[in-house]
Amino acid sequence: MIFSTGQNQQEQQDEEQIAQQRRVLDQISSKFSQEYDEFVIGMQQESKHQEQAEQHEKQKAKKRVERFLRPYDLPRNGINYYQSFAVYTPAGTSVQRVSQAALGHGVLGRAFLGLGIIQILDTLYGQEFQEVMKHEVNHILYPFLTEHQIRQKTRQELPFYASFH
Repeated sequence: MIFSTGQNQQEQQDEEQIAQQRRVLDQISSKFSQEYDEFVIGMQQESKHQEQAEQHEKQKAKKRVERFLRPYDLPRNGINYYQSFAVYTPAGTSVQRVSQAALGHGVLGRAFLGLGIIQILDTLYGQEFQEVMKHEVNHILYPFLTEHQIRQKTRQELPFYASFH
């Protein structure tokens, strides 16, 4: 009988120990579950924020593309600035249209300062022709500027978006 009481006490202690371990595991499990839920919610919010940022970047890129794809000669205030734009050519300067073979590969135009001659690629028309012409005229008007400075000046003076500069 004494032996069985000791055995009952041992079983009771074992059951209490198991119950305590279950409570600890339940606490750990609930804490882990809560932290996991917070982590999942945080990841969802971060994913949503990242998607919004990507969408915003796509819209910005689309606006940039739309800006460059729109027609250059849209009338503003009833005046078509492109149509009224003409490149000033200094007196005594002649403009010649020449082939790619005469200019060289990748060259759109060239200006001879002392001779007052501007040669432009014969396959250029419209705005491209006017852009190259303005660039070469700037070379004649401002011989002291570097190529980079001439390109900047040309880009700033054109009433439309530059294709080459």
